[in-house]
Amino acid sequence: VFSMFLETLVDFITVHREDLQDWLFVLLTQLLKKMGADLLGSVQAKVQKALDVTRESFPFDQQFNILMRFIVDQTQTPNLKVKVAILKYIESLARQMDPADFVNSSETRLAVSRIITWTTEPKSSDVRK
Repeated sequence: VFSMFLETLVDFITVHREDLQDWLFVLLTQLLKKMGADLLGSVQAKVQKALDVTRESFPFDQQFNILMRFIVDQTQTPNLKVKVAILKYIESLARQMDPADFVNSSETRLAVSRIITWTTEPKSSDVRK
């Protein structure tokens, strides 16, 4: 059932992306959290496809700001797999962004600091990659 939902979600995002701007925070963060779950390979591939479509469908600067906000959110305690998924998503997103899309805000600086902290954690060799 979840697999079918993900297929429908990709189509839904593609068709209705203009109307989903307010929903982007929930969409992006929940998909990234799903990447941290123990999923079958086929389901994980569909979550990745949904993330790829999300990245291509919404403004890069808006996604970047959402990711920074998610990283600094004190109520979030992402597991190692989620941290890796976030960093891979940011890496892919940053490659597509224009320099003007990056905002030097206190939130961004705090997020970068938090990412650096992630790399110093004992069990985070995957994060350091």
